[in-house]
Amino acid sequence: MTTEYLFTPAIMEMSNDEGEGEKAVYTAIRRFSRGDWGKIPQCDKEANDRDLKAGSGRILARYESPKGDFYIISYPGTDQPPTVLFCREY
Repeated sequence: MTTEYLFTPAIMEMSNDEGEGEKAVYTAIRRFSRGDWGKIPQCDKEANDRDLKAGSGRILARYESPKGDFYIISYPGTDQPPTVLFCREY
């Protein structure tokens, strides 16, 4: 099963760079799918793990890119796709 992600326009633009921006986005998605939550405090990583196991709540991960840090946010147990957005867009 393939998960579809929702990109903001700014993330879409970066992911179409065919360079470091594209690599950052797709590397982050792979990390996110493996439960690597990136640059967030340990207490938030533990909350993500609990929410993922419970199948509810919110999963928040933060990653770096050449154009600024960005989040991937998902809501387990819903039909809403994970959203990828720059931290400045949150």
